Amino acid sequence: MSKSFLNFFKALSVFCAAIIGAGIFVLPYTASKFGFWGTSVFLVILSFLIIIIHRLLGEIVIGTNEISSVPGYTEEYLGLKVKNFSLFISATEIVGMLLIYILLGGQFLYALLNPYIGGSQNLFIVIFFVVSSLLVYRGSGAKSQFNIDIFGILIILFIFLINAWSVFDFKNLVGGFSAQYSGFPYGVLVFALWGLATVPGLYGLVEKNEKQYRMVINWGIILSAIFYLLFTILILGVSGANISGDALTGFSAIISGNLVKLGFVLGLIVVLSSLLAFGRSLKKIFHKDAMLSKPMAWIFACFLPFSLFLIKFTDFVNIMSGVGAFLITAESIIVVFIYRKFFQSKFNKKPPFYTILLLTFFTLVIIFEFWYFFIN
Repeated sequence: MSKSFLNFFKALSVFCAAIIGAGIFVLPYTASKFGFWGTSVFLVILSFLIIIIHRLLGEIVIGTNEISSVPGYTEEYLGLKVKNFSLFISATEIVGMLLIYILLGGQFLYALLNPYIGGSQNLFIVIFFVVSSLLVYRGSGAKSQFNIDIFGILIILFIFLINAWSVFDFKNLVGGFSAQYSGFPYGVLVFALWGLATVPGLYGLVEKNEKQYRMVINWGIILSAIFYLLFTILILGVSGANISGDALTGFSAIISGNLVKLGFVLGLIVVLSSLLAFGRSLKKIFHKDAMLSKPMAWIFACFLPFSLFLIKFTDFVNIMSGVGAFLITAESIIVVFIYRKFFQSKFNKKPPFYTILLLTFFTLVIIFEFWYFFIN
């Protein structure tokens, strides 16, 4: 097996590990509300759009000497004032992501261990937070990243399917779409497919092989979308009306025993993997872009999301939808503006017209989501 292929697979593994996180557990609930087929169509369309945004950042990484972060590239191409706004958006977005990972990780740990040792759910959230924070402190960079095994997920999903097939009901998948929840799936799906913070580091993992780098971005998002669709079909087909916000709790009401324990272990692995990827990315942003010392960057990266838990931000479904709808969409707009400036400076000609279409689309999305969340 060639070194080039190993680099590609390692980078793909890191990227999928960052993407496949909390979103996978909320998608079945989203599909139950909005409708399975409507959610599936959204998933396909948004996968395509998110590949474009990640590829735009990838082109910026390739064409810029120093590997940085979205706020770093913002400063270089758009100036310090816009950089400060970008820093706020990126940091707040990742803080929201980490809060969701902490809540879900603690919930899965509680479901797994509470029957044996007791304790409240909040206690297990604190335990998960402490352990994950120490792991974030211990390492920085993709080489020390705790990676998810793609084939391991497929095997676990296959075991789930075999054991749950007897109670799987295709009638649970017949829903088209519900206009009442029209603004809900966008934020969750965008959140689920987002891995932008890890994109700059992937370039080093493939040793600056541009072709492989672009393939990693494409296939990382495509494979993640396929995993999400398979998982949604399985959980929704089994759980039906018992569907829960975290997918596995409702699933456990239908299927019990060691299979559910395996599911909670899978949940812990997936959530912890993404938490480490984004926790280290946020630590790097605070250190390099906010000019904090490494210890202070770690404290801010870990304790900001935990402080939100302490003041009772605990509805991870709505937090996820809000982060995706507003913060990730705002970051997409920033990336498009960076790319337009980068393209002008590198090729000395007008940026592609499709970037205007992207800016128009994301602006309309923010307006609609604001209406859906706060006015409707």
